[in-house]
Amino acid sequence: MLNKLTQKYMKPIFKLLTLIIILINTSVAFGQPTQFWGVTSAQGANGYGTIFSINTDGTGFVKVHDFNKATGYSHGSPSLCNGKLWGTTLVKYGFKGHGTIYSLDLTSLKFTIVHQFDGKNGSTPLGDLIEHHGKLWGMTSRGGKYNKGTIFSIKTNGTEFENIYDFDNTNGGDPYGSLIEHNGKFWGTTSGGGKNGMGVIFNVNIDGTGYTKVHDFNGINGNRPRCKLVVSNDKIWGMTDRGGMYDLGVIFNINTDGTGFSKIYDLDKIGGNGIVKRLMENKEKLWGLTFVGGKNNNKGTIFNINTDGSGFKKVHDFDGSNGSRPEGGLIEHNGELWGMTKFGGDSNTGVIFQFNVNDKGIEYKKIFDFNKDTGGQPFGSLIEVPFKK
Repeated sequence: MLNKLTQKYMKPIFKLLTLIIILINTSVAFGQPTQFWGVTSAQGANGYGTIFSINTDGTGFVKVHDFNKATGYSHGSPSLCNGKLWGTTLVKYGFKGHGTIYSLDLTSLKFTIVHQFDGKNGSTPLGDLIEHHGKLWGMTSRGGKYNKGTIFSIKTNGTEFENIYDFDNTNGGDPYGSLIEHNGKFWGTTSGGGKNGMGVIFNVNIDGTGYTKVHDFNGINGNRPRCKLVVSNDKIWGMTDRGGMYDLGVIFNINTDGTGFSKIYDLDKIGGNGIVKRLMENKEKLWGLTFVGGKNNNKGTIFNINTDGSGFKKVHDFDGSNGSRPEGGLIEHNGELWGMTKFGGDSNTGVIFQFNVNDKGIEYKKIFDFNKDTGGQPFGSLIEVPFKK
């Protein structure tokens, strides 16, 4: 009797548990829905750019926040940390004109200025922030003790800003890009300073000590690096804006211990050149965007190169109508690569684009045209964040 009653009441429970397990596995399999978020540097309601979101299928563009004269405009890409977007702004008028660090709560959409640079602790932040061990780390291109820029950190609750290192020009100056973390060190570049005044590669311990200059650019092997570094195939890779055979920049790599610098490729007008914010790895290739060059009157290109340093290939020329002069980088989503251009499109204020990679090359598609209302002229890259209803 007890067994029959047990079976009678346990069967629905087992069914319920089975359904729960199926739902959990389905959720894990398909993952949490995500959106792309990004920032623009101009136009919008106040003329200083916007923060926006767009669905990963290219629909549902939403302007979330308008920057203003006091907050300034954003030059980099936002970063995701603790349910907030974090970034920096350049300010010509408000907050003493040195720039800010901001956050945007993804639930309440509350925008907050969490730090104001004052010149002494840095000025003119141009790159992105990265999170490590409860702190956000970044660089300014000016300010500090020698007015050659700084490395800084701030806790992810917006407190305890700390100036970590003052660039002195001898060991590098005027950093333009962003930091990366690899094997317990932060790595980065400066666009100037060093032995030849053409920039350096450096690393620093994650506690902010032990700054080391590991390479001086000399013109022949590159000049003025402004690209965020990337680790691939046990090498640290990057690009310069100038120098090399044609003085149009180079692709380079260096061992992760700081030895063995190699110039890999000399950029030219045909393949594309100019400001390149970052490379990204996909399908055993490094992919990048060039700001100028290409076959359509300096409107920029998309390229890739094998991670062993061979096989540089231009895969797309921007033509203006489908975008022009990209200044950010690419991100991957479900096998597709996404990016933005600073100009071009219907209003000549930039576009969001996506492309698939196949055996025939790439299938390029313009997804969205920025305009005066949405904000335009994005400097940075898109980021992918969990979907917020």
